[in-house]
Amino acid sequence: MDPNLWGIVAGDRDDEVAALIRLAPGAAPPPGVRIVTRFGEVATCRLARGAILAVRDHPAVRSLKAARALVPEPAAATLPRHRTRAGRGAAPWTGRGSLVGVIDWGCDVGHPNFLDERGRTRLVALWDQRPSRRRPPEPYGYGVVHDRRAIDRALASGDPFAALAYDPADVDVDDHGTHGTHVVDIAAGRPVCGAGGVAPGADLAFVHLAMHERGPRNIASSVTLLEAIDFIANAAGGRPWVINLSLGSHAGPHDGSTLVELALDACVDAGPGRVIVQSVGNYFRRPIHATGVLEVGARTTLAWLVDPTDETPNELDLWYGGSDRAIVYLFSPSGRRVVAAAPDSHGALVYDGAVIGRFGHRTADPNNGDNQVTLIVDPVVGGRWRVVIEPIRVERGDFHVWVERDEATPGSQSRLARSQISQQTTTNSISNGHRTITVGGYDRRTGEIARFSSAGPTRDGRQKPDLLAPGVAITAARSAGRDGGGPELTVKSGTSMAAPHVTGTIALLYEAAGRALSIDEVRDILERTCARMRDPRAGWGRLDIAAATAAARSLHRPEA
Repeated sequence: MDPNLWGIVAGDRDDEVAALIRLAPGAAPPPGVRIVTRFGEVATCRLARGAILAVRDHPAVRSLKAARALVPEPAAATLPRHRTRAGRGAAPWTGRGSLVGVIDWGCDVGHPNFLDERGRTRLVALWDQRPSRRRPPEPYGYGVVHDRRAIDRALASGDPFAALAYDPADVDVDDHGTHGTHVVDIAAGRPVCGAGGVAPGADLAFVHLAMHERGPRNIASSVTLLEAIDFIANAAGGRPWVINLSLGSHAGPHDGSTLVELALDACVDAGPGRVIVQSVGNYFRRPIHATGVLEVGARTTLAWLVDPTDETPNELDLWYGGSDRAIVYLFSPSGRRVVAAAPDSHGALVYDGAVIGRFGHRTADPNNGDNQVTLIVDPVVGGRWRVVIEPIRVERGDFHVWVERDEATPGSQSRLARSQISQQTTTNSISNGHRTITVGGYDRRTGEIARFSSAGPTRDGRQKPDLLAPGVAITAARSAGRDGGGPELTVKSGTSMAAPHVTGTIALLYEAAGRALSIDEVRDILERTCARMRDPRAGWGRLDIAAATAAARSLHRPEA
């Protein structure tokens, strides 16, 4: 069973929990499982905590996974002194007739770049997933939805944030403007304050992510993400849509087999006019990934470094071939063995007689056939922990380890020893799908790949990212500050800023083609028109908006 699913089994049996489920083709869900949204074989669901084990063993269930945390891509450190305006579109295209959806944190509904020429909102809907006393939207059952009329009424009130009980400053963690506002402007802002974005004529929809249940701000889950996708697809009505995801995490198989990635692939394959764009991550220079080859008779030792001031749990995720078997040991900084995780075992981590975390060693994951070991350690002892892999059978041999993201406070991110890390396969955990479009960043001033931009290949050997877009020192909208000041502009770097350049471009492609393009057509256009680079980190190359829209225009079908 999913190691993280064991973590939610304990507790009140009657509690309703959220999970991801993959059903056999044509199968009905087991009794007691309430399906909320569905994407092919994958669905989000609710079930009683006490039913988890029975549901997991039901013949209709191929896979059941716990909701996994997702957070915004962190801003890249050490910005250059120059600034780059958010990318302009390609005249005469503005994205009119399509919907640009952004799933993120913190949208300044009053920013003039998000209003039309008459001062009305361009947002068709805003779903704030955080707990609210207002009536929650169905079938999701949490948060509150503000439609266009409600947002316009709030704008007319003089204090839209108070009227909606939605203030982006609540999640402005560094007082430099919210992540979501910056992303929306790059993709589709009007050029009122600053240069605006790529598709200023598109309609907008925004989902402010949160946990299904109460939880820390700026954290969402795999369940609430997929339900946000469903919400925007429904909000689009008959319009073609493109959704931007500038978020992710480290842990996972990195082969496109997570239930989130399978669901996203199924979603965009369901018909034309459905595209999902994702940031690849800012992890190229971070000590969060290691890989190697297992040999029987030879132990592999990895150093897992925890800051002594760390006050948050730390997680390490190991994946290795399904035909192989190994025992994974965890040793404390004092050298004491904490656990020997044999295949198909799970349980508590015990240190000095106290439970300090949990582990799970799952063989033959149903979605890729490989083996997963998860170690989650509470903040008890800082220093150099050791993870030792002892192979007992090897046919395939390769393994990969990722340290999960944890940036709640300075020093909270555990890491691997720099001498052991690999900068390859540092893509974010949900950006490895086969059908979605994954974007890395480059510096428009130099034309070079951004130093932070994560690299492929995926664990199953495919190149990611698919292409590059501007992601260094991008000037775009800043949300109103805690003092109500603004509107302003702000500068941010990261693949979070690169992805919305591609998102806005796809809105232009729909307009230039005069119809809803399929995901295959969109991918083909971008691949054919990118400016080639020799570095495999570049994928197809650098985004060329003018060439892409010209190619889409050649697909235009005149009215009969």
